[in-house]
Amino acid sequence: MATKAPTVARGYDYAHRTERARWAALVKAGGAVCCLCGQPVVDGKVRLRNGRVISNWALDHAPDGLSYRGVAHLRCNSRDGAVRGNRRRGARARLLRAIGNPSRSW
Repeated sequence: MATKAPTVARGYDYAHRTERARWAALVKAGGAVCCLCGQPVVDGKVRLRNGRVISNWALDHAPDGLSYRGVAHLRCNSRDGAVRGNRRRGARARLLRAIGNPSRSW
């Protein structure tokens, strides 16, 4: 299994942390709505299987990775990323089937 790139390389640098802190005030006040499902986002914590405790909401990146769409439930954000990643991998697989896999020499 490949290891993940450092958080800064994945787009979670100082600018992201300060933007998330700005949105955190809205979430704590109870005025945040998930940008993916439209339901209210309630501030809270989630315990992961490995024992880590993290926030139950995320600051959702736009598909371009350069801007933000807003606050999203952790589950909605993960699902959206998985759907987009699977589409990208499927498109690559379809392309390789159409042109033939160049890694096969036989």
